[in-house]
Amino acid sequence: MFRTSLVLMVALSLAAGMAGAQEKVTLASKFPPGVYTTTMNQQMNVQMAMPGGQQMDQKQTMMMVSQITAGPVEPTGQKIEMAFKRIKQSMLMGPMNMGYDSADPNQSSSPLAPIFKALLDAKISFTMTADGNVKDVTGLDSMIDDMVKQNPALASMAKTMKSQMGDNMVRQMIGAGNQMLPDKPVGPGDTWTTKATQNLGMLGEMTISNDCKLAALQKTPKGRIAVIEFKGKATTAEGKAAPMPGAKLEKLDMDMSGTSRFNTDTGMLVQNTTNIKAKMSMTIGGSDDQPGMGIDMVMEGKVDQSTTEGKYEAPAAEKKAAPKSGGDVF
Repeated sequence: MFRTSLVLMVALSLAAGMAGAQEKVTLASKFPPGVYTTTMNQQMNVQMAMPGGQQMDQKQTMMMVSQITAGPVEPTGQKIEMAFKRIKQSMLMGPMNMGYDSADPNQSSSPLAPIFKALLDAKISFTMTADGNVKDVTGLDSMIDDMVKQNPALASMAKTMKSQMGDNMVRQMIGAGNQMLPDKPVGPGDTWTTKATQNLGMLGEMTISNDCKLAALQKTPKGRIAVIEFKGKATTAEGKAAPMPGAKLEKLDMDMSGTSRFNTDTGMLVQNTTNIKAKMSMTIGGSDDQPGMGIDMVMEGKVDQSTTEGKYEAPAAEKKAAPKSGGDVF
């Protein structure tokens, strides 16, 4: 009897293991019609090696909250609108401490305040096609044009700004996120590799590759969650970046690792954590007959992003309170 029970237990265990191994899911990005709030928090420590052996340390934090409204899925695609609702930034470098918080803009000490305000006023929209491509992006290029009208001194930078933070950047960022998903059904333990190229304007062309693994499939009240572990690299071609006003990026090498949580039932990325380590070399100033000043940077930080269901709720009692979402992570 004991042997029979033991054999039965082993058989059941093997069957359960085989059933789990056969469970495959298709990870396809989509936006179910509705309203969502996305919060991104970034922390970055930067060490800058200056000529003469000097070193400067910089600490940066950034929070950006956006509200996404996804319309019905039509034969021509799905229209999606996005608006920034809260931006908070701080930078500490030596005795210099600058910051910005859209919840209390009168206390702003950041030179980027005009750009942040323009982002908060921008109305961004795009269309997501059935195969996950992005088209008809509007909102950011026109925002930059409005900034130039208000400050004509920015006219010479308009083209660079559009390549860095314009409509095409939205198209590439969303496209790159979709390219990280596997092109076939996967099960727990399966691995895949993705590669993508992005034109980052004044940062040049960046090649991004990731080794991914479906670490687990978890059942939750909000749907089945695919836990994806990833490790990758992002590099730019040396000397290929476009000149920035007063500076030029020479080389950027970035190592990334982290975990993504993807809802296989809704088709949305609900949480992502990316750890970043990067080295960057750039030249400040200089001319055809005068070499510029070379600066090497080492950066280490983390980016957390989460998406919740519901409209953005502005801080009420306390101006600098953290923003709240309209629902649970789904």
